[in-house]
Amino acid sequence: MKIGINARFISQPYTGIGQYTVNLFKKLAGISKGDEFVLVSNQKTEEKFPLNITVKIIPEKKWLISASLKKLYWEQVQVPRFFTKNNFDILHFTYPAYPLKGLKTQSFITIHDLIQFADPQYLKKLRSRVYAWITKKCLTRASKNQKVKFVAVSDTTKSEFEKFFTIDRKKIQTIYEGASEEFLRPVTAKTNMKKPYLLYVGGYDPRKNIGYLLEVFEGVQKEIPEMNLVLAGGQALKSDFYGSYDLQNGTKGYTLNTLKTGFVSEEELNSLYKEAEAFINLSGGEGFNLPVLQSAYAGTPIIISDIPVHRELYSNHALLIPTNDAKNASGEIVAFMQNENLKEKLRKETTMLRAKYTWDKAAKKYYQLYLTTL
Repeated sequence: MKIGINARFISQPYTGIGQYTVNLFKKLAGISKGDEFVLVSNQKTEEKFPLNITVKIIPEKKWLISASLKKLYWEQVQVPRFFTKNNFDILHFTYPAYPLKGLKTQSFITIHDLIQFADPQYLKKLRSRVYAWITKKCLTRASKNQKVKFVAVSDTTKSEFEKFFTIDRKKIQTIYEGASEEFLRPVTAKTNMKKPYLLYVGGYDPRKNIGYLLEVFEGVQKEIPEMNLVLAGGQALKSDFYGSYDLQNGTKGYTLNTLKTGFVSEEELNSLYKEAEAFINLSGGEGFNLPVLQSAYAGTPIIISDIPVHRELYSNHALLIPTNDAKNASGEIVAFMQNENLKEKLRKETTMLRAKYTWDKAAKKYYQLYLTTL
């Protein structure tokens, strides 16, 4: 087989879709060494891939006046033109960037979440509304195209997709993600981070609930003054959200023990996970939430928001806390931190998650899916 992949995010490996693309296709290339994979991106990547993976760089058109137009033209014109000219057996779009006109080649589209349709906070800017409108139109047409199938990263995402789009259930299935094996390795370098600390890993956009996390942490710190909060992750693209939170100031002049690390390497992140008292994420909406699984691979106890996808994937292996009651959430975390038996129990529970969600399992399911369509 010759498989063409819209792999735009391999140039942004710190993103969830970037991690998904890099790890999935490395595993796929390993189990199908006689097949050829062509990853198409708009920028160079430092990632090293197996010999049967080729990275094709198609630069965006400089003459287009805005980043949004460049991205849209790249997705809708440049990449489909390349795919059409090169006689692929299978096409895989690692995020919803299927062309409006459609393609004659059997195609798969990965659906990570429906945030841009479900949450109005992401539609405040005109360019966001236009892009969401075009994406929805593309997916609507794709859902009726016999040459297109969909893969959701969780049953929660699958159910949400079925609410927004009329689709034959046979055209969409769930294949869970895995996490990088880097997080299984022992710590190779100390972080020199002030301990003890809770660790957040991820972005800063509205659904991540960073403001609420800080409010909850303030309650924790009042009961456990020596506790710190480390936030790992940087500013993605031109997001305004990264610098929009005052991390040090709580209510009534109360000073919070917080630290932003910015982007860190997987090796550094592995150390951060393993040295943390617990991983914490109070997001209001996710499709899979890869940092949760990364922390499980590192053997770190997990504290997460009580939302549908977390209940589906991690409910019996983590402490789930409310997203709308900071006082109660703080109290539950304090009780957890003071209960060594519970902390050790949840640390052991991460073993179950490491066995349940792996890139090996995901790659085998994808490969069988490819074969059934030929």
